Amino acid sequence: MRLNWFSPLPPAPTGAAGWAAHVLPVLCARADVVLWTDQDDWELPPGLTAAVRRFRPDAVPWAEVQRADLSVYHLVGDPRWCGAIGRVSREHPGVVVLYEHDPGAVAATEGALGVLVHTRAGHDTLRTAAQWPLAYQPLDPSPAPESYVEALLRLCEEARRRRTRPVARYLAGRAAAEVGLWAERGAAWMSEQVARPVVRLTAAGTE
Repeated sequence: MRLNWFSPLPPAPTGAAGWAAHVLPVLCARADVVLWTDQDDWELPPGLTAAVRRFRPDAVPWAEVQRADLSVYHLVGDPRWCGAIGRVSREHPGVVVLYEHDPGAVAATEGALGVLVHTRAGHDTLRTAAQWPLAYQPLDPSPAPESYVEALLRLCEEARRRRTRPVARYLAGRAAAEVGLWAERGAAWMSEQVARPVVRLTAAGTE
């Protein structure tokens, strides 16, 4: 699976950046990951060779973003580190990861294909919405990177299937509409043929 990973990166002073450094080596061993940041400076964990792309929310290279199977957006309450990421997530839906129970971050789940929350309060607030797959993974105590990545990839697979369902329904609907249109036209043509007078050929001419 090819994933876009939008999140704060070290040395950003936020827990999401530290958590990214903790789990990205494991995730990158199991998926093709492109890291996206609007930071001027970033540091990758030792040995991590994932590609890093810089973006501005008003000039996102959408052609490159859309090459991935899915985008994962990590949001914290401080807009200095996640404001731009939240804007992109609303324009290009994907999996939203919420680190805090923050009203602004929760609003960013609108249109999401899946949501992963790290707080019980966030989970209790969102579980009644039932409009996308929802997973809960507390970070205290800190889970093993392998188990976290496994849970995240399961959610991404479900979100990817969710994204293809509307497309499949749209194509099926279009096909049914086209079949119905041609059936209607065929029936009209047959009615015209039946209504036409019958012309008989005889030796003397036509009747």
